[in-house]
Amino acid sequence: GQDTLVINKKHFDEAGIEAPDPAGHETSMETYGEWARSFYKENERFGMAFAYGESAVAVLCRIWNTSFIDPEGTKCLIMDDENAQAALRWLYDLAVTDGVLPAPGDGLNAAAAQLEGKVTMNWGGSLNTRNFKRDITDETIAEAWQGLFPTREDGKFPSQIRGGTWNMNAGTQHPDEVYAFLKHITDFDGCLGFNLVAGQGALVRPDVLDELIKQDPVHEWFIPNLENGIPAYAPANSRGREYTDAITQRIQILLDPNAPVPFEQGVEELYTSVQDVLDMEPA
Repeated sequence: GQDTLVINKKHFDEAGIEAPDPAGHETSMETYGEWARSFYKENERFGMAFAYGESAVAVLCRIWNTSFIDPEGTKCLIMDDENAQAALRWLYDLAVTDGVLPAPGDGLNAAAAQLEGKVTMNWGGSLNTRNFKRDITDETIAEAWQGLFPTREDGKFPSQIRGGTWNMNAGTQHPDEVYAFLKHITDFDGCLGFNLVAGQGALVRPDVLDELIKQDPVHEWFIPNLENGIPAYAPANSRGREYTDAITQRIQILLDPNAPVPFEQGVEELYTSVQDVLDMEPA
């Protein structure tokens, strides 16, 4: 997840700029930054929108060949790692120095704004590209496309792959019905419906992905990152909610152009808030 810039290709076509390969990883972050600045039109359009949350911040650091926290989930790395600092500086310059991103406190619904032609690139996941294409009602305003992030030095694609399980509450009064639902949601028809009807992205069955591609080739764009992504790193103490809340709160403060804080101060406050959570006793 959070491995994609969902793109309104109409803006690229109008500007005479060739859009990136939707399944390729050749576009540099310098180029994406240049595009974000060039497509920005004051009071009319944002060149890029960023998802101010944990998963996007984690992928941002991975693009620069590092990580926000270590794989063990015990240490935040952004104070000691030059690559992490460079990643955050890239985003800070776009958000605060140049002001070409929506401010965190503005309450902009980036997905809805993109449908109206008010956002050129929206940081999200491949599923967001599918949903963007599905929701377009005026093809003179928007055309769905995507741009992936550059390949890391280790050959991996910057991403955050997450998995999960369907669970039954031990105290349920309807175990037979719950079990029947679990069998349904994990078979071919149930999983396909979860993707198409519910608009979710449970890409857990190869046969379902094949069917999704048959119904809409845009799903083929998902494959590179699905096959070569990076698993999410989680706090070792299982303080997941506190961890994500700390990142969301502090990254919004760091990137707010309406109440700017010095870069070094904002990064240190982000680090301190996150490390304090990682140092807590297990939940």
